Order: sequence, then structure tokens, then C-alpha cells
Amino acid sequence: MGLFSRKKKKPEEALKTEPSGAERRRWPRIKLDARVVIAYPDVEKLVTGPLSDISLGGAFIRTGALKPIGTVLTLKVMVTKDDLEFEARGKVVRTVTIEQARERGSVPGMGVAFEDLTDQSKAALERLLAAVNPENQADS
Repeated sequence: MGLFSRKKKKPEEALKTEPSGAERRRWPRIKLDARVVIAYPDVEKLVTGPLSDISLGGAFIRTGALKPIGTVLTLKVMVTKDDLEFEARGKVVRTVTIEQARERGSVPGMGVAFEDLTDQSKAALERLLAAVNPENQADS
């Protein structure tokens, strides 16, 4: 074999590539300009903020008021223009500080993974995702 020769891959192997970054996600993210109301078990007051994106697995909440990874919370996502709501329990799985956001050219916030979605919550989330991104309707 020459320097630039490559062993031919079988057709099924040619489709396999190592995913990187966002491609490793189990569910595709959908950009969503929505408000989220967050309830923390240790705080009486509800917190509101903007949502950056959402998927069947979780959401990213834009905020500088970060909670530690592992914090459990309940969130309610509201898309007023479509009159849609979705409520779920989740856990903080990733944080981006203000300093990290500056370095990366992104926004500060928290990645929240949804936990124990009820059938009703999952159906509401699928309707929300289908309404905001009809091209990529979620599979049931």
C-alpha cells in the first residue's frame, strides 16, 4: 500500500464515525426562546430565567446564579407564543460560569438533565418540541 492508500471499509463501517462534542448527545438540542420557572427544594421563592435550548433529555438555562452539580430542581418551561407548557424534575449536570462563558464565547448557565419523566410530562415535552421544531419531531 502506498502512503495515501487506505484500506477500503465495508459499507456498514463507512457510516460509522466517532462522534465529537454536541454530536455525542443522545437527543438533538432545539434552540428555544422561552421562560423557565425553577423551584429548588431549599428555596421558598421561585426563580425565573431564560431557556437557551431543550431536548428530550434536558435543557440549558441561561443564568449567572449557578447551583452546584447534583442539585435537584423542578422546572416549568413556558412558550407563550404557542401557549405551551412543560413541567419536569431535573438535576444540574453541568455549569458554565461567567468567566468560562467569556473564554468560550458562550453564555453562563446550567445544563439540567430531566429525571423520571411521567408519560404525561414526556408527551407534553414532545408536543412542545414538535411545535417549535416541526422538521424534527420527537420519536415516541
